[in-house]
Amino acid sequence: MIDQFAPLSLFIKWQGSKHNSHLIQFIITWIANNAKIDENWKMIFPKTLKALAFQWYDKQSHGTFPNWITLRDGFLAQVGP
Repeated sequence: MIDQFAPLSLFIKWQGSKHNSHLIQFIITWIANNAKIDENWKMIFPKTLKALAFQWYDKQSHGTFPNWITLRDGFLAQVGP
């Protein structure tokens, strides 16, 4: 049994960054932590967003992302400032 969890990476800015890589790292980390794909990911993923990336998330209207798939797709579609 593993006593420690693999840490989540943080995503800070859009410009010059590859947000699809961040998403892949997020998924790999959760699989490494034996977490199944579920709606908890929708609540956990925003905690990996910092600075401009979190500002983008925070500006979205309530209900914009009703599930993990819509959040994932919205994040991937974002090109940033």
